[in-house]
Amino acid sequence: MERYYIYCLYFQAIDEKENFDLYFDKLKTIGKVKPVADFKSEFFNINDQVMKFSNKILDGGDTFLELEKFKTIIEHRKFMDFNNNVISSFTSLLSDFNKFSDKAIKGLVLKENEIPFQSDKIIELITKSKEFLIIGKKTLSSDPMLVLLEDSAISVPCINNFANYKNVKQGKLLKEAVLYLMKSKKLVYELFLNALKYCPSGIYNELPDIFSSSLSMISALSKVREKDLTRQFIWLLESSRGHRFLVEKKLAQSVEVKNKFLPDRMSNNLTDLLSSSIENKIDDFGSLFLDIQKYVPKKWIIISIDICQFSGDLLLLKITSCDDSEPLIIRLPLNRHASRDADERVFSFEDAKRELENIIESSNLTTKVEVTSSIKNREDKKSWWKTRYFLEKQLKELLENVDYCWLGGFRGIFDVGEINRELFGKFKIQFNRILQTYLPSRRQWLRNKNIKSGKVNSEVKETIDSKVDIDDNVLELFIKLGHPSKLGNTEYLEDLIYFAIDILIYHGEEDGYDEIDMDRIYVEVEDALRKYHDENEKLKREKLERREREREAATHIVLVIGKSCQNFPWESLPNLKGKSVSRMPSLTILLEALKKYDKDNLSIECKEKGKAGFFVLNPSGDLKNTQTTFEQKFKSHLKNWGSIIDRKPTEEEFVQALSDSSLFIYIGHGGGEQYIRSSTIRKLQRCSPSLLMGCSSGSLKENGELEPHGTAYSYLVGGCAMLVVNLWDVTDKDIDKFSMSVFQKWGLFREDYTAMFGALDELWVGSRALSICEAVAASRETCHLHHLNGSAPVVYGLPLTLS
Repeated sequence: MERYYIYCLYFQAIDEKENFDLYFDKLKTIGKVKPVADFKSEFFNINDQVMKFSNKILDGGDTFLELEKFKTIIEHRKFMDFNNNVISSFTSLLSDFNKFSDKAIKGLVLKENEIPFQSDKIIELITKSKEFLIIGKKTLSSDPMLVLLEDSAISVPCINNFANYKNVKQGKLLKEAVLYLMKSKKLVYELFLNALKYCPSGIYNELPDIFSSSLSMISALSKVREKDLTRQFIWLLESSRGHRFLVEKKLAQSVEVKNKFLPDRMSNNLTDLLSSSIENKIDDFGSLFLDIQKYVPKKWIIISIDICQFSGDLLLLKITSCDDSEPLIIRLPLNRHASRDADERVFSFEDAKRELENIIESSNLTTKVEVTSSIKNREDKKSWWKTRYFLEKQLKELLENVDYCWLGGFRGIFDVGEINRELFGKFKIQFNRILQTYLPSRRQWLRNKNIKSGKVNSEVKETIDSKVDIDDNVLELFIKLGHPSKLGNTEYLEDLIYFAIDILIYHGEEDGYDEIDMDRIYVEVEDALRKYHDENEKLKREKLERREREREAATHIVLVIGKSCQNFPWESLPNLKGKSVSRMPSLTILLEALKKYDKDNLSIECKEKGKAGFFVLNPSGDLKNTQTTFEQKFKSHLKNWGSIIDRKPTEEEFVQALSDSSLFIYIGHGGGEQYIRSSTIRKLQRCSPSLLMGCSSGSLKENGELEPHGTAYSYLVGGCAMLVVNLWDVTDKDIDKFSMSVFQKWGLFREDYTAMFGALDELWVGSRALSICEAVAASRETCHLHHLNGSAPVVYGLPLTLS
């Protein structure tokens, strides 16, 4: 059967109608043709199997290479509209490669009737950019100090005083390495738009990683001003992520053709829209940051989380809407602790991913009906709970290991608290004094009496000016670690101290760790931090005593998560516990959602007539306890709502509920995908904020080089601005307790909550209502298993409140 599928795709791609019809008829004969509406999911399945079956189907040699090329063209055809006569044969594609120099990009002319050939040219140049990056790294490896750079944390920006930096002496080897890194970065940036237009996603998704690898090493070694380069990286990253959603939305609106696995041709209007989108990307560079400043609330931070596909490093990117705040990029090698201490564990991304998958797979098995129905006596129940507690412990330890081994001292990047600038200035002065005292390269500063008296001779003046001034973004990470008494682990602060000293060493200051008293530095930095936080807390208390409680602006963290990290419960890391956190796969989708609301009033009205919501409760009819828990609550508190209880909704009813209601709640198995097709959700003109409380409603299936897909993704493409889902299977009693807590804390069952507790204090922060994200964070521990069940729910989109 797989052979017939592949041949059908192959012959459709090269437009050999006779052979296509032959194999299509064979599939019809054995009854294996999928509905036309599902052609895209069919493609995902086939694409993943092409290479698996290639050795069995074809005879190797050139045909094997042809099949690889065929994979690229199939994906390309899915997104692009090109003429049927573009491809005369695969052999010609493989034999007509041209060799290019690093200047070839300037002469690259892309013609629509030569798309495959131009795609090959672009891929060749991308390979060249990788070559420059590798040469740059190899050049650095010749230096016994710089060879350690790849195992060190790097930030962009990392130093301040660019005017004075010229006095730091750079050797020929370092200049040569930086030159290659600059060439790699420049080539990637110039290639990107053409790669986005003519290459498959697996190709253009590599480019932000290549760019960030070059940029981070340039920042660690040279005096290049990073602000514009940082924004270039953000633009590259977001263009590659956001383009996929644009294409998905346009494809959802395209006309389907019968007897085709893939669309025959996109409409001219659709093609124009996609081409226009790509051609205008260069104009989006400025508008992207203007939109961030315009639509993102001031007290929000946006954190992008991804894993570099080349190095395995953790890539963090922090963005705020403040005019005077620069984006911050941090590259964290996951083995950096082990590189300093041989006793430390190397905990790679693949290790964590495999461990999480094993835990979730084992947990899902324990929740299946076949298992739970087999529990007949006390011993069976005891054994079942023993397994569940063991998995709970494993998941808790996994989250703690990620927090310690990966984030370490950089966990402060997630802190949303404001920094007192006056106290920060004092901390900065104290920190620099500590460096002057304990770094051999700086001790002469304090020894020279002329400096103390203000009389600085020219030789000393040059020495002082040449010293590197660490960027404020780096020093703020120290402050955002919090009060030293609450750290619980000395390694967090130690991680940042090593990072700061590495910055100085890689920028030319000649210090060796064997010459530095790290213990004394730790003690004095800890003392400086303690002074900052003690004084800051004192000022806060005095401020509260002087005036009445004022309305607090909502702080919030949005995690923009890369495709390889989507199924990880980042929101449940110890550092994020109790905080208002939501996630999005793309900054573009976040901005589109924000444009639908007033950023100072992110609320929905769902109880008044004409603005009522809709709920679906126990549509399969086998969750009687859940139905008993919620039915009367919904009926008494949500009197104007539409509802479907204890019966299966039709797809038309599901569409109407999502399109017309102010809020949609689904409490049943999964995410309701058995009642409405994902393609139908993606086509919606409007999709209401939704809570899908079933098992694995938010699980996304990985697709190799392609993007993950699942129910949650379809809702986002359909325009859903807020979505609560579960990343994996959960037990009904715990998720019912969790859901009830969320509904009460969010204010959906407010009258009931007042009657029970006599006040609404837990519904408010300052003088504002709890958002859905705050309600979710506060409800995790209502689950008996705080991590195995409590970590499964996550929120996509906006932290909406109920007005």
